[in-house]
Amino acid sequence: MQTQHGHFDDDLYKSSNPAQSHGPLAFHHGIHFKCKYVGGMEIPRPNSRIEIVAAMRRVRYEFKARGIKKKKVDMVVSMDQIKVTLL
Repeated sequence: MQTQHGHFDDDLYKSSNPAQSHGPLAFHHGIHFKCKYVGGMEIPRPNSRIEIVAAMRRVRYEFKARGIKKKKVDMVVSMDQIKVTLL
């Protein structure tokens, strides 16, 4: 059975590790995720988890303050690339 995120729900691939739950071939074809694009801005390279969280909050705040709505996107994660397309 195919699930919401475009992969197949199969007991053979269930694992606590998300990378293993899709099976080895899934990453060659790409795993699809339906997401909402919050926004983006130039951020210096973070050195800790705290800096990453602060940067994410800064992005959300800036785009919310400007009244920019989140856009629905399809994100495909594969061995070669991460591709984001508008829906």
